[in-house]
Amino acid sequence: MAVLLLLSKGVGLLREVAVAHTFGADLVKDANTVAYYIPAFFLIMLGGLNGPFHLATMGAVTRLKARGQESEVPGLLLTILGGTAALTGAIALASYLAAPALITIQAPTLMPEARVMAIEQFRIMSPLIVIGGLIGVLCGISNLRDKFANSSLTPMVSSLAVIAVLFVSHSATAIAWGTLIGAVGQLVLQAWPVLADWRDISGGRPVRPLGLTHPGFVDMMRQLVPASLSSSIGTLNAMIGSAFCASLGRGAISVFNYSNLLIQFPLGILLTAMLVPMFPRLTEAAATGDREALFGWLNRGVQAIALFCLPMTGLLIVLGHSAVQVAFQRGAFHAADTDRTALVLGIISLSIVAYATRDLFTRVFYAQNKSRIPLIVTSISLGLNLAYNSFFVRFGLPGLATSTTLVTVTNLVILGALLRADLGTLGLKPSLGTLAKALVATLPATGVAWAIARWLPAHGFLGALVQLLLASTASLGLYAAVLLVLRVPLLAAVRATRRPAPRPDPGSSFSAPGV
Repeated sequence: MAVLLLLSKGVGLLREVAVAHTFGADLVKDANTVAYYIPAFFLIMLGGLNGPFHLATMGAVTRLKARGQESEVPGLLLTILGGTAALTGAIALASYLAAPALITIQAPTLMPEARVMAIEQFRIMSPLIVIGGLIGVLCGISNLRDKFANSSLTPMVSSLAVIAVLFVSHSATAIAWGTLIGAVGQLVLQAWPVLADWRDISGGRPVRPLGLTHPGFVDMMRQLVPASLSSSIGTLNAMIGSAFCASLGRGAISVFNYSNLLIQFPLGILLTAMLVPMFPRLTEAAATGDREALFGWLNRGVQAIALFCLPMTGLLIVLGHSAVQVAFQRGAFHAADTDRTALVLGIISLSIVAYATRDLFTRVFYAQNKSRIPLIVTSISLGLNLAYNSFFVRFGLPGLATSTTLVTVTNLVILGALLRADLGTLGLKPSLGTLAKALVATLPATGVAWAIARWLPAHGFLGALVQLLLASTASLGLYAAVLLVLRVPLLAAVRATRRPAPRPDPGSSFSAPGV
């Protein structure tokens, strides 16, 4: 799944390279970023992999099967699809009509020229609200059948559509039209395997939707509504950040957007590859009351986050400028834009571990059908975001980046405390050794990357590319070598899966078969 996501997100990064080349960090990109918040919220946050529609569909069906009511699953799926289309369709129409007010609320200090462009782009992309909800449900259906490839690859369609439109047009609405065309393509490709498998899903029998009062649908809505509200608060936090960025002048919104994209490229791959297959196991463990399995999967998630996110943080801090230069500095994206983006990237990178762990803890609450708790936490973060941004905006873009990092860390601390209170303990003692070993390996690996970057300055595109490749390869090679010497349980488990008769390690939380 991670390999497929790497391919998909790689194409997504190429889309942003094309956008940066065409429009740079200026008004058109600022306008598109503001206009895309609400459509992206439905297409990516609510409807994408790991989103509320996806997770609520999987959770409702998993719990229905756990109660021995598998024969009712096809009817429940039809009800979920119909209800989703009706709900999101009404929201899309209302959003289209209220576009000027919504753009003003999101970025009241946006420059007038950018505001006009944002309203037009928002109206073009408003159908993504319906498309996103349906894609989320369809992803959930496919993943329940252990089919992850299509869900991981279809986002490429949207990225390729944007690139294609930018190839033939540089108009201010080109990004919006490309995004809409790509979303329609995503929906078609996501629906196709579900339609092809429907005979098998339904058992070859005619299926009618269940009533809206059916326990399965009520269960789905009970998880969907709080989870959607929780995710919406996350989008509101992003909007608050954009509003403060807009007050710093043209291009500030774009700089934040580009830096966030470089973080989400590796982090999104990790979280989706880890949490999507893990969520049904967490849900099953919670539904059957198997606390040992629940804590086992929680520990696996924490250990994987530490092993991957700690070196990622170090590399982005040390090599962030070269990464931005290689990815974006061409065409309308200038050296000054690279400097500003790299600075923001380095500061926000400090929140990577907290961001990933927060998402894992949130999924544990979702697995227990307790999505109200993450909603409360994200509601608190909304106030924290306003307070932190109001104080740190005086320090410009670095101040807003610091505010973003502090909000994420505070959010994790609160969520972790509530999860501990809910479970009685976080049960993370088995992970402490791995956390320490990952940190010990990260420090020299980051030092090597820093030394190479100082020895080999990044002059021009080729210089930055060579520095990036050499420093990251040497750093990750040293990191892996130290982990092998320290005998990290995860790596032992991976090696064990390649042997015909693996001998489980009693001291490892990764010793369960199939891991």
